[in-house]
Amino acid sequence: MNLQLKKAIIIGVTGQDGAYLAKLLLNKGYQVIGITRKISERNNRKLEFLGILDEIEFFEMPDVSFNEIEKALKKYQPDEVY
Repeated sequence: MNLQLKKAIIIGVTGQDGAYLAKLLLNKGYQVIGITRKISERNNRKLEFLGILDEIEFFEMPDVSFNEIEKALKKYQPDEVY
C-alpha cells in the first residue's frame, strides 16, 4: 500500500490563524506549504512559538495574484488550499 502525504497550501501561514491551521494539519500528517510575501522579511514568531517553523516549506509570493497562485498550484499540486 503506497500512502502519500496530503499537501496543503496556506496563504498567510505566518498569521495567527494560518499558524494554528498549519500546526493542526502537520499533526494530521500533512505536508504544509506556506505562502509568504517576502521570505527575508517574514515574521516567524507564531510558527516558532508553536514549534513548527522547520516543518513548513515556504513559497514566496510578493504579489498575491492569479498568476502567482497558479504557479504555486502547478509546483506543489496540493490537495487543499487555505
